[in-house]
Amino acid sequence: MDQYNNEHRHMISFDQTSEPEGFQNIPEMDRDQAGYAEGWQFSVYPDQPWSDWRAHGILIDDTFYIVWLDENHALYPKA
Repeated sequence: MDQYNNEHRHMISFDQTSEPEGFQNIPEMDRDQAGYAEGWQFSVYPDQPWSDWRAHGILIDDTFYIVWLDENHALYPKA
């Protein structure tokens, strides 16, 4: 649960993203169990500066559940 920007590992502030409602609109998401959990992301290739790949998901206890593999880092659109 440590945020570490060198690996782009941090909580997601959804109000600043392309999905301001967070993971609430994902089909078949159990909103009671996971829909309101804090979103997290990390870089899939942290040692490669050319890579925009991110894994987005939720952390429940000691388990990270991947919700979205984001090849183009589309959650945070480039201005």
